[in-house]
Amino acid sequence: MLIKQTIQQFKRLSRRELFATICENLPWKAPNGKLKLEACRLLLEQLETSGIIKLPPKKKPPKRKIQEIAPLPCIPREGPLKQYLPVTVDPVPLEEQPLWNATMAAYHPLAYQKPLGAHQRYWIHSRAEGRAEVLGALLFAAAARTVAVREAWVGWTALERNRFRYRIINNNRFLILPGVQIPHLASHALALVARRLRGDWEKRYGYAPVLLETFVTPPHQGTCYRAANWQYIGETAGLGREPRKQKKHPVIKMMFVYPLVREWREELCAPTPVVGDDDAYPGGNKIGYLTQPQKPLEDGGGRTSGPAVRRRGADQCLASDLARPAGKIRPLKGPSTAREHQAQTYRTHGLWSAFIYLSV
Repeated sequence: MLIKQTIQQFKRLSRRELFATICENLPWKAPNGKLKLEACRLLLEQLETSGIIKLPPKKKPPKRKIQEIAPLPCIPREGPLKQYLPVTVDPVPLEEQPLWNATMAAYHPLAYQKPLGAHQRYWIHSRAEGRAEVLGALLFAAAARTVAVREAWVGWTALERNRFRYRIINNNRFLILPGVQIPHLASHALALVARRLRGDWEKRYGYAPVLLETFVTPPHQGTCYRAANWQYIGETAGLGREPRKQKKHPVIKMMFVYPLVREWREELCAPTPVVGDDDAYPGGNKIGYLTQPQKPLEDGGGRTSGPAVRRRGADQCLASDLARPAGKIRPLKGPSTAREHQAQTYRTHGLWSAFIYLSV
């Protein structure tokens, strides 16, 4: 298989360089044009665990001094909301992210877990009397992979879910600092963040979400979400991401959603793009739309044909896209000379097809 051959040929590359080279030549990119290194890493490590490929050994990271960051202090704040206006919801600057992480880890019931993929942190500030005071924090990240009640409510097929799940983002964490007892602050903050989130997300990641989602664990009832006009759509099955481990003790959660645009359903249930319509694929990434990858087949001319895309019950072949002339690996530009010396001729379309086949 070509991925095996590529790994064997590029033995001098580090894992990260290998992931970057594969992503660049597929191409496998996010809508903002950045390489999807984390997704590539997860897939190749899964293939390695299955014994299909063998990646270069991991390099020992340099030892770093871990500096413990103290969370924000809890200062009691009470009184009507108008006393603390204007309230703003602001993206967390890079230098303040360790403080945000420590604060969330210290005070949120679910603590803090490093978000994977696209995400955005926010501070909730009171700017009364010309000073900025932190009252809380928010985190938005990737939507849940599969939720039956959400799929039924949106009206998704499996293909539509795989194509458009990235247009939904999850309110992963919401914290009002202990000691802050300000009526209506939580719902006010949710309304504020909903107004700016699309713009912040598009600026950072190159696309705008159309729907927000969140989960509320009883005995909480999601009062602030209801007050901010979020819609309750039902309960989850309680199985989580690892059903086998949670079947004995399912954690059933309430699910709320909030549309960011009026045409959200049309955005999430758009027709499958026709073959050759590159504009229909954000960032030129067709991988996310292939729900039934098939083993590459060689036609009479030695070109790879397939895989197929399920489109309203009919198979549309992507042979026109995959049957490209042989090319060369385009090593990423940078200080590493390993790519320049080890770049060798290979069939780009063959590697792409093998990648889809191995990802099943």
